[in-house]
Amino acid sequence: MADLHPALDQARALLARLKPLAEPSGAEAATAAALADFLTDLRPAALITGLGGHGLLAEFSGRAPGPSLLWRAELDAVPGPDGAPAHLCGHDGHLAVLGGLATHLAAHPPARGRVLLACQPAEEDGQGAAAFLADPRLKGLAVDLALAFHNLPGPPLGRVVARSGAMNCASVGLAARLEGRASHAAQPEQGLSPAPALARLLTELPGLPAQVDGFGLVTIVHARLGRPAFGVSPGEAEIMATLRADSDPGLEALLAAATRSLSEVATAQGLEQALTLHDRFPATRNHPVAVELIRRACARAGLEWQESALPFRWSEDFGAFCQKWPGALLVLGGGEQCPPLHNPGYRFPAALLEPALALARACVTEFLGD
Repeated sequence: MADLHPALDQARALLARLKPLAEPSGAEAATAAALADFLTDLRPAALITGLGGHGLLAEFSGRAPGPSLLWRAELDAVPGPDGAPAHLCGHDGHLAVLGGLATHLAAHPPARGRVLLACQPAEEDGQGAAAFLADPRLKGLAVDLALAFHNLPGPPLGRVVARSGAMNCASVGLAARLEGRASHAAQPEQGLSPAPALARLLTELPGLPAQVDGFGLVTIVHARLGRPAFGVSPGEAEIMATLRADSDPGLEALLAAATRSLSEVATAQGLEQALTLHDRFPATRNHPVAVELIRRACARAGLEWQESALPFRWSEDFGAFCQKWPGALLVLGGGEQCPPLHNPGYRFPAALLEPALALARACVTEFLGD
C-alpha cells in the first residue's frame, strides 16, 4: 500500500490547527471554514458546504465507476470547566483523521467508486446528523456504506472495538418543573412544597428501567428545590434526568414510564408540572456487512480487533446515518492512561492518528480497491 507518512503529517498539522478553534454545537463556523480551506487545496471532485448548518461533504472519486463509501467526523466541541468550548471529546482528532484520509485519497484515489468525507455539525446535542442528512442538496445521495469512529480512553491504543446490531444507546434528556406554593418557613402548612414529590422522584426515576424490556438507565443529573433562603418554604422545584436504552422502542417505553411517574407524583401532591425533552439521540445499530468490512480492515492494517459483548451506554447521532444507509460506528482505543472523555484533562492522543488513519485507508481499500 502507498506510504501514509505525507497524510499523517497533514493530519498532525490539522489537529494542531483545529484544537484552538473549539466551538459549540451549531456554531462551528471557524472550524468548518478551516476544513473547507484544507479540503479545497486537495481539489476534491466536489465540495458542498453549509450542510445542516456548518456541515461539509467532500467527494474523492475512484479511477472507475463503483459504490460509494462515506466516512463521517464531527465539527463541534463540548463546554469546558469554565463554560468555554473545548475539545474534550476528541472531535478535533476525528476531523484530523478525515483530513489525513483526504490527503491520501487526493494522491492515491481508490480503484473504483468514490469516497464521501462528511463533517457534520452539532453531534453533542443530537441535532446535527438529522439536520445534515435533511439538507435538500443531499436528496438522492447514494451511499452504499457509511462508517465513523470514536476514540475511547481505556482500551489499548489503537484497538478496534465494534459489534453488529446495537452499538450505542438511544438517549434523551428530560427536564421537569414542579410548581406548588411558597410560604413563610415558619408556616409551611400555608404553602404547598414540592419537597416530598422531589424526594420521591429522586428514588423512583432511577428504578424505572426494571419496568421495561432490554437495557435501560435513568441518571439524575440535576435537582433543585426552591431558593437558598431560610425564611421561605419552597414553592417550586426542578429535576433533570438522562434516559438511555439499547433500542429506540426501549427508549420510548422508558420515556413513557418516566412521564407517567412524573404525572402521578405531581397529581398526588397537588402540584402543577411542566416537562421538556432535550438532546435526543437515536440508537446506533451497526450493519453486519459494515462490521465485517471493519474486521477485515483491521487485519489488513495490523490492528487488534475486539468484538464488543454489549452496546456502549453513551449515545452517538451517527445512528441517523445508520438508519438511512448500511453503516457502522467503531471504537478506537485511546490507551489505558488517557483521561476519560469530557474530563478537563482529556486531549485527543496524537499517537492515535497513525492507527486511525491506517484503519480508514484499509476500510477504503477493502471496499473500493487500492
